[in-house]
Amino acid sequence: QVNFLDFKHTLTGGLLWKAQHPEAETYYNSKHAKAGAGCDSCHTPKMKNKKTGKTYTSHFAVTPRVQLKETCLASKCHPTWTEEQAKYSIDSIKAFGKGKMRKAEFWLAALIDKIVEAKKANVDPEVIKQAQDQHLRAHILWEYWTAENSDGFHNPELARESLTRSVD
Repeated sequence: QVNFLDFKHTLTGGLLWKAQHPEAETYYNSKHAKAGAGCDSCHTPKMKNKKTGKTYTSHFAVTPRVQLKETCLASKCHPTWTEEQAKYSIDSIKAFGKGKMRKAEFWLAALIDKIVEAKKANVDPEVIKQAQDQHLRAHILWEYWTAENSDGFHNPELARESLTRSVD
């Protein structure tokens, strides 16, 4: 609606969009959001000072994988999981997301190659424009997840749906 895209693709000449860290948008309607686990629950958990026994908020904002006892295994989250189960869950979700991204990248590259071939073959500019528009749609559905820093973990269902649509 605002007629703005971030850059022109060097090879295809099509205009494309660059996502800017869509973590908050990804989190909406996720399983963690529905369960009431906010960003702070996973990334800046409550910690206990071993010397004083006082509780404080950690400002070491990293993946919860390095603070499993204070995040994923906390009583309100996944208290029955072991550290290994939590690591497996995180790692498998992220690996699946990365795999879907790589598959989308394969098909995006193939589409780019076909657009370049079509331009060299002097295919009708309207047909090229239609291909560039498809490239933009597929690019947005893929780009969103490359800009989002969790490899799809924040909302695996949305990542799967979006990346599958990019491939399609």
